[in-house]
Order: sequence, then structure tokens, then C-alpha cells
Amino acid sequence: MTTPLPPRFTDEPLTADDLARQKTVACLLAARLRTHDPSERIALALAAALVESNAPVATSADYPGWAEHIAALQATNHTARKEATR
Repeated sequence: MTTPLPPRFTDEPLTADDLARQKTVACLLAARLRTHDPSERIALALAAALVESNAPVATSADYPGWAEHIAALQATNHTARKEATR
């Protein structure tokens, strides 16, 4: 497993989002170095690669009907909570 590349230095100022992403990647990679669990190291390296790529992993178009399903579950949960507290 390769480690994500460190941020490239340029003369352009960083946006707040880019800076936050670089901080998150650095934090994940530092945590990866501190752990001794191989599976945790893999998970942290993958998380850092996902954050660094800044590409959408999935969109709602990839899962048609999913947003409506979650909204229905939330509505049912909200109704059940209201009835339980009466």
C-alpha cells in the first residue's frame, strides 16, 4: 500500500478548504504512524487517500431512491419518538 503524496508546494495561496484538507490528511497519516495495528494502518491510509483526492466517492445519482428511503426512515423514527414520549 502506498502512502498518499505530500501536498505540493506552489506560490498560489491556499483556500480554506484546501488547507483543511491538507491538515486532515496530515493528521490521518500521523495517526497511521502511531498505530501498531496493521488493519488500522490500512484504514487510515485509505482515509487519507480519499480525503486527499477530493473526488466524490458516490453521489445520490449512484443510488436512486436512497435519499427517499432514508427520509422515510427518519420520519418513522421521529413519529415513534413522539409517541414514546407522550
